[in-house]
Amino acid sequence: MVASFNSQFGANNWVISGAKLQVTEVGTPNNSIFDQGRGAFGICWAANDNWIEGTGTPASPTTDDICYTNEPMLLTNIAFLGTFTNTSTSVTLLFPLALTPAFVNDAQAGGEVTLFLTAIDPQTGFTFNARSFGTATSRPFLEISAAPRPGIIRITLSGTDVVLSATNGAAGGAYCILASANAAWPLNQWLPVATNVLNASGNFSITATNAANASALRQQFFILQTQ
Repeated sequence: MVASFNSQFGANNWVISGAKLQVTEVGTPNNSIFDQGRGAFGICWAANDNWIEGTGTPASPTTDDICYTNEPMLLTNIAFLGTFTNTSTSVTLLFPLALTPAFVNDAQAGGEVTLFLTAIDPQTGFTFNARSFGTATSRPFLEISAAPRPGIIRITLSGTDVVLSATNGAAGGAYCILASANAAWPLNQWLPVATNVLNASGNFSITATNAANASALRQQFFILQTQ
């Protein structure tokens, strides 16, 4: 099963901390074409959003637009988001998805996000309501947890210490300041110079002790990193 979801995030403005797919399972489908059975299945992300939902129905299938014959071409660039098991009962299910880099980048960019489900166990018969189902709350949807991206808003000196003021911090979050003499260096070559764990959300500051002493390099660059 392939499905698309619309992400409302703007590029690089939010930090995604979680994603869940909610579906309403139908334990006793009213059409014999749907198999019944409890088993494992996988949820994956696909890079290709260039597809259109077909016009067929279970009783009258068609091969226009997305169907089993063109899925192999659609599912060439994918990321596995987890293995789950259905219940074979009528119930609402919530599946926590792995935050793979490709999936997160796609969601953060905004626009369509393509997910597909594939059976792992041969006995799996997983039926759930589609996006055209009459009751809106029973339709599948993608739930994303995110917070505004933190950022440096001011750098000041206090003697030989460098004080960085930042915004959009989250309570309990750990934030690290990385320093480098060259802004073009890869991030893994930047050195951690200070860390702060926040007691409250909002604006905060981190002090890099002795980062501006006389023996330090005359040019320094700083990056705020979440941990």
